[in-house]
Amino acid sequence: MSDLLDLYEAELRSKKGGKRLRVRGAGVASGGYYREVTISGAGRVEGDIEADTVKASGSAAFNGGIAAREVKFAGAVKVRGNVKSVLFHAAGAVRVEGRIDAEEVKVAGALKALGVAGKRVRISGSFNVQDDIAGDEVSLRLSDDSRARVIKAGVVEVKGGAERELSLLNLLRLRRTTRVLEVSEINAQEVTLEDVVVRGVINAKRVRMRGKASVEGSVLGEVVKEE
Repeated sequence: MSDLLDLYEAELRSKKGGKRLRVRGAGVASGGYYREVTISGAGRVEGDIEADTVKASGSAAFNGGIAAREVKFAGAVKVRGNVKSVLFHAAGAVRVEGRIDAEEVKVAGALKALGVAGKRVRISGSFNVQDDIAGDEVSLRLSDDSRARVIKAGVVEVKGGAERELSLLNLLRLRRTTRVLEVSEINAQEVTLEDVVVRGVINAKRVRMRGKASVEGSVLGEVVKEE
């Protein structure tokens, strides 16, 4: 992973010049090489983008892939291609129809993607990943039910937010909902689960269970229950 991203950085730096691209409102721009890309509002880029930094907010759309050193999204951003970067930070409802490959992935909100890979992957919120989530360290904090086909990492931590809701049958009664992670398999050296239900297979050297954590499936490895 790091060698691949080093190559992207070297290629970007080797290109001379490069303009700044700014799109506001409902503007449309063509893909290409830019030093800096900033999209706000309902702006759209047609074609693949290469840049040092890419920043997008609002309901921006990229009809192509992105290769950059740093990518920052805020809002309902959509990418119809792969995202390859050193840093990928997103907040809001982000949809990437391809894969996200970065050294560091941080997402706060709702993420939909084909796959996610990074040295460090942190997702706070919910996600729907069709293929795999892979990394050295994967930290998932769920505010809603989420799913991925496979999670592969050295260390995996999954925490569920126990949200209080009013029961329609009795407005005076409060109910706690434990979040659910649906996954075919979690494959790691060490897995920590806290206040979450995992539906799938866990294959790890050690699995730590905290709070209301449970597994609806099989666990291959040592299980340690902690307070």
